Amino acid sequence: MVGLFLTPAALGLYVVGLALSNLPRFIGQAVGTVAFPQVASRPSLGAARRTMWRLVVLTVALSAAVVAVLEALAGRLVPLFFGNEFEGAVPLARILLLAGLFLSARRVLTDAARGAGYVSLGNLGEAVSWGVLVPAMAVLAPASGARGVALALAISAAASLVAMVATVALRPPPAEHAAEPATHLEDSVPVEGS
Repeated sequence: MVGLFLTPAALGLYVVGLALSNLPRFIGQAVGTVAFPQVASRPSLGAARRTMWRLVVLTVALSAAVVAVLEALAGRLVPLFFGNEFEGAVPLARILLLAGLFLSARRVLTDAARGAGYVSLGNLGEAVSWGVLVPAMAVLAPASGARGVALALAISAAASLVAMVATVALRPPPAEHAAEPATHLEDSVPVEGS
């Protein structure tokens, strides 16, 4: 979709800027991989929700630390890895790093919330994201080019994260999807003589 709004040169700068934003998203992906089973294995819905929020806070803290370092070093890293002709990607990288922070948190919240019974929360996040992204790009891209596209992505990522957090904070999960007590292997092994 980005290619529809940008010239080839601006798209090249955008792609270079996007390269730095992958690291915070990888953190979200890594924590998200363990989030669902960790949350789902909790013995009560209260414990599942506490674990979910701890994982989200951990992800935000780790991603924010990485984003802060990359924000500070972006002016050096982009020319180092891509050459001086891509220095125009530095402001884009800084905006996209912020978007990466929101996307990282969103990923973990999606996976962790599934374990707590919010099975369609990720769908809500995607719908809000696209609902904000398309008009934001239509407004910001013509006026600001690649920078507008990056801003639109950051705005849509933030909006979807806010919608997801509000949904989890204000609405209990459906009862049929609430985290059940964990079953342990020793509970299912028959005891001799029984």
